[in-house]
Amino acid sequence: NAAQRFKAVIDRVSATEDSTTIKGPEYIDVPALSDRDYKLHFYAYKTGQSTVKVTFTNEVTGEYLFYNVSLVSGEPGELQTIKLQCPVRQRVQHSLLMTNPLAEDVILKPSCNYKQIFLPEEIELKAKADTQVTFSFRPVLLEEREATLQLECPELGKYVYKLLLMSTQPGPERALTFNVPLGSKDIQPFRFFHYLNDKAEYSCVFENQGESGFETEPTVVGHAAGLEGIELEVEVTFEPTRIGDNFKDELLVKSADGGEYKCPVIGRCVAPKPQGPVSIVAGKGQVQFKNVFNQQADFKYTVDNPAFLVKPGENIPPKRAQPIEITYDATKSDQKIGKLIITCPALSNMPWMYYLKAT
Repeated sequence: NAAQRFKAVIDRVSATEDSTTIKGPEYIDVPALSDRDYKLHFYAYKTGQSTVKVTFTNEVTGEYLFYNVSLVSGEPGELQTIKLQCPVRQRVQHSLLMTNPLAEDVILKPSCNYKQIFLPEEIELKAKADTQVTFSFRPVLLEEREATLQLECPELGKYVYKLLLMSTQPGPERALTFNVPLGSKDIQPFRFFHYLNDKAEYSCVFENQGESGFETEPTVVGHAAGLEGIELEVEVTFEPTRIGDNFKDELLVKSADGGEYKCPVIGRCVAPKPQGPVSIVAGKGQVQFKNVFNQQADFKYTVDNPAFLVKPGENIPPKRAQPIEITYDATKSDQKIGKLIITCPALSNMPWMYYLKAT
């Protein structure tokens, strides 16, 4: 009826991998007429079954007893929940500290069920060392969602992490500003980055349906992009129909998968500027003129030098470019320069002026 001390020896009968750890205290003291639990610590990197024989020996008396223990490791649960948040189209990074307990290097293969999590193709874990594993989150849509990150290798099994992802409103895009004489147009590019790790088609429309004189192409396509994205370009044309400095609209470039971009466009239209000189060669030439208005209109043509001959005017359909034939008769004047003046009394009080030069 005395307390006894037992030495514990753990012998592996079978184990899934060398990476599996099974251990316990070297000795256990048991009071007289009593019992005591022996804590066996089991850690497995992979799924499978391990069997050990645990022998308890009284080194004084030589008495012993043993137990055959089977230990089963199942599929891993989530090791950690990671929360990541950043504005749409921006990037946030997160690092994990991974430990390789083995005596040889191993290669981890990362994967995630959400394409906007960017991972290296593979990660080398040095033997008996810790390694930082960094991944990035770059959202393209305003949303909250969950995802699963998994790191796996044959030697160490799976590491599973739950990701809680949240994106916030992006900052404004830089505005495009136009300054155009009436009868002319200006074209500027709206450039943006496509960050979706997949192909996407973006529709391009104006909030006011282009009523302020702005036009653009209907669609633009972006192919699968990596972490740094692909720059895309949309041409915006401003062709005003009246003089003024308060033309405003907003370009919406939108994809259900790739996200939405909003670009303010601001236009100013000034009086037509004189153009030319237009060369009249061997008595003949043309002035290229366009009716920029949204309706057909009557235009009047006059010249200030009788040697230059032009028809008195014509009706031009809306948005139609029309060549105006000019001839030169040297017998009517010895002056070889002149001006063509175009007016549209019904729609504008500002004339268009073209300098002419006979050669």
